[in-house]
Amino acid sequence: VLIHDVTIRNVHLYHTVLCSLEVLDARTWGAGGGAIRDITVENVTIDADPKEIKKLMTGWSEESSISNIVFKNLRAIGQKITSLAQTGIETNEFVKGVRFE
Repeated sequence: VLIHDVTIRNVHLYHTVLCSLEVLDARTWGAGGGAIRDITVENVTIDADPKEIKKLMTGWSEESSISNIVFKNLRAIGQKITSLAQTGIETNEFVKGVRFE
C-alpha cells in the first residue's frame, strides 16, 4: 500500500487532534509493507497550545517509511508553527523530509 500525493486543506480544529500518519507492519499493510509520501497539510488552525498537539508520524522500516510531509500555514492559538519541536508530535528514524512553510 502506498499513500501519496494527498492534500488536506482549510481545516479548523477545536481540539488537539491533528491526524496521525503511521506505517505499521506487513500484517496490517499487506505483503511488502507500505509507505506514506508527498502529503501536504495546508491552512490548518488548531484551538490549542502547540505543545498540546500530540500525534504520531512513525514509519515501520526504511522501505516502509514516511517522507516529504509539508505543513503550510499551520497555526495553534494564533501562533504559526514552524517546526516539529514546537509541537508534541512524535516521529521516529523512518520519517524523512518534514517541512514547515
